[in-house]
Amino acid sequence: MKKSVLSFLLLLFLGMLLPALGKEEGSPERGVEQVVAGNNEFALSLYERLRGSEGNLFFSPYSLSSALAMVYGGARGKTEKEMAEVLHFGPNHESFHASFSTLIKEIAGEKRYVELRTANALWGQNNYEFYENYLGMVEKLYGAGLFKVDFKADAEGARRKINTWVGEKTNEKITNLIEPGSLGGNTKLVLTNAVYFKGKWDLSFDPSETLNLFFYASPEKTINTKMMTLKAIYPYAQTDACQMVELPYKGRDFSMCILLPLDKYGISEFEKSLSPKMLTQELVSHEVKIYIPKFTMKELFSLEEELKTMGMQRAFSYKSADFSGMSDGIGLMLSAV
Repeated sequence: MKKSVLSFLLLLFLGMLLPALGKEEGSPERGVEQVVAGNNEFALSLYERLRGSEGNLFFSPYSLSSALAMVYGGARGKTEKEMAEVLHFGPNHESFHASFSTLIKEIAGEKRYVELRTANALWGQNNYEFYENYLGMVEKLYGAGLFKVDFKADAEGARRKINTWVGEKTNEKITNLIEPGSLGGNTKLVLTNAVYFKGKWDLSFDPSETLNLFFYASPEKTINTKMMTLKAIYPYAQTDACQMVELPYKGRDFSMCILLPLDKYGISEFEKSLSPKMLTQELVSHEVKIYIPKFTMKELFSLEEELKTMGMQRAFSYKSADFSGMSDGIGLMLSAV
């Protein structure tokens, strides 16, 4: 019997959400807070798995969780249980998805000063039957419409169509998300999540204050590079391990949080100390001199082995995956993340 394949690919976006405190148990706000806290837990667990790779590291826990939450919506039994534990999703399917939907709407709501677009989509084999209640759930709660394509007859054409959609949603920043050969005739469903963000700083950097300074990448590597500089009052804190500063974007709906180890060569040791508690460190307004290098980063990860090592094994197994909440198709499994 040929196996059916559930492929999953996504666009990565920088961002980690910090939970607010003090909401009543059972309230909608508390549900969103729990989703955010779980996302942070998962983000740091995955970061721990990925940080040993050479070079820079760039990934989006929010984007990853958004797309895997749509997969989770169709998981059942032990597959569902493993996904909930690894991804730190709530045990109550209905309340979890409702809270995640609220979070998505809050993030994607109209913003005056920044450009932010989030989009989910399902790409399904045109003659494969998915349950209407599953399709309705992901459309209502995740805004993910179903696009019919023909992986069996024209996998390459389906790949190009998906990449075109991703390119449109990301202002052509990502134009080849799915590489040639990634899809095949057994593919039944691809889920994509795209996030595009563009914002101006609340306090602008003066180009005339850009300086050539040293960036200490490692004890063996020092780079002379252009640094944006600015002296201003920012939310700031210092711990025994690092300095933390928050740079808000115009409108103050979003910000970039920077953690700088006190030891300029201590990034590896500092990474070991990252924790959810550190992410909720209270910051106090303080005059700070900022030096930031200009940078561009691109990453493409295949996360199947990482997720399996973390405990999410059944979803990738033809014999044991249970996605009976999506379809009655036998052997539906997750093939790629």
